[in-house]
Amino acid sequence: MKEEKQSGRQWLVDNLDNSIKEGQTAIPAVQKGICQRCGSPCWAHLPSGALYCRECVGLGRLDEGKWLLRQAAASSYPAKSGLTWPGKLQPRQEAVSRFLLEKFAQKKDCLVQAVTGAGKTEMIFPLLAQAFASGCRVAIATPRIDVVNELYPRLKAAFAEIEIGKYHGREEKAVANEQLVICTTHQLLKYYRAFDLLIIDEIDSFPYAGSPQLHFAAANAVKKSGSRV
Repeated sequence: MKEEKQSGRQWLVDNLDNSIKEGQTAIPAVQKGICQRCGSPCWAHLPSGALYCRECVGLGRLDEGKWLLRQAAASSYPAKSGLTWPGKLQPRQEAVSRFLLEKFAQKKDCLVQAVTGAGKTEMIFPLLAQAFASGCRVAIATPRIDVVNELYPRLKAAFAEIEIGKYHGREEKAVANEQLVICTTHQLLKYYRAFDLLIIDEIDSFPYAGSPQLHFAAANAVKKSGSRV
């Protein structure tokens, strides 16, 4: 069903009608001059005089009079770790991995700083396995499309039993309700309270670094009971 595939997502509609399904809510796209998709002040005007958002116009023009329709997130996913990676972490990598597991259990956000080649991707494998074993939905987001394309086959191999989706602006893909989503940070603008865990890779990279809109999207994409790494 379409509403199941749209789990945890939000999209623009011109008018409200009887097509709104159970589990969906609608809010005005612009409230008090603020875009509800990216959090930016709306200052540009259409010929009609209506405000519209210039910051996220690439996802479809959001203006006064339109609505954001939000589909509630799915309540549960298969509770299995799905880990098929045969590798082993080194002692210092294991220490970071244990730290991540502790913060996840406490539902707290945290930061990992490590140089290129330190094995950051492998260090999150136990965290992902624990999240999947708990029936959680996870997103891994990164500012760069090439990193999305690099991570996808690695995660497919490491978690062969988990349904994984890849989303970015240069590749057309039908929306689905995957338990693990790998995407660019811009794609987070399409989600609302969707994920129990959000991992953002390379937070110091353009365009995520210094973008209030993408930080707003990252905060909105996580459930209130969720956490970020």
